[in-house]
Amino acid sequence: MLAVAHPPDDEAVAALRTSLAARVATLARGEGLHEPAVLPELMLVRSDNLHGTVCGVYQPCVALILQGTKRVMLGQDAFVYGPRRYLISTLDLPAVSTVLEATPQRPYLALVLRLDLHRSSKYLIELCDQSRVGIKAIKTCGTYVRVWLDRDYLC
Repeated sequence: MLAVAHPPDDEAVAALRTSLAARVATLARGEGLHEPAVLPELMLVRSDNLHGTVCGVYQPCVALILQGTKRVMLGQDAFVYGPRRYLISTLDLPAVSTVLEATPQRPYLALVLRLDLHRSSKYLIELCDQSRVGIKAIKTCGTYVRVWLDRDYLC
């Protein structure tokens, strides 16, 4: 299983995550995937209970868990991520996923932003040219789970 140690949680980041979780809980009133009409690239995900394993295809996306945890299996590799990690998928990949933490009182909540890879690669090249961003990454099969650090470099 691939995992990255949790970095210390900054109070401002925790407050932002809590605020986003409250907004997602309000907008995604029932369980499942919710696609706001005004932002077709964005999906809101809510699960009030544990439903077992789900098979599907991860399209290119950035997935941010605001509350709860999830395990994603890609072949033999397992990614466990939660509120202080994010997942990036850069390819259409078959995956098996399981929500590990969800209750009606504290549902699993996530934001998933679909990526336009052509546009994203252009922005990433510009970002790397302008600054150095520190991250530590675990990657396999075009999918990344990342934790922001101060000393490592993306480019």
